[in-house]
Amino acid sequence: YSEFGFEGAIVTGNLVDGAANGINIANFNEGGRLAIVANNIIRNISLTGPYEHDSVGFGIGIGVEADTVVSGNVIE
Repeated sequence: YSEFGFEGAIVTGNLVDGAANGINIANFNEGGRLAIVANNIIRNISLTGPYEHDSVGFGIGIGVEADTVVSGNVIE
């Protein structure tokens, strides 16, 4: 998770296996900009999580906002 005021965040080369959510780049409106999400493997993401979610929910592989490049990822 990268959020609030990030600049130049790089999320690359990760294996996310068995989670409620994968990779999130959020809150662009609070100063976040210039992110890269590349070359990750994301699998076995669950629609249910360990707590009650108060917004979008669970089961998202990659969620990004403006000024983010998403390239070369595998979501199974």
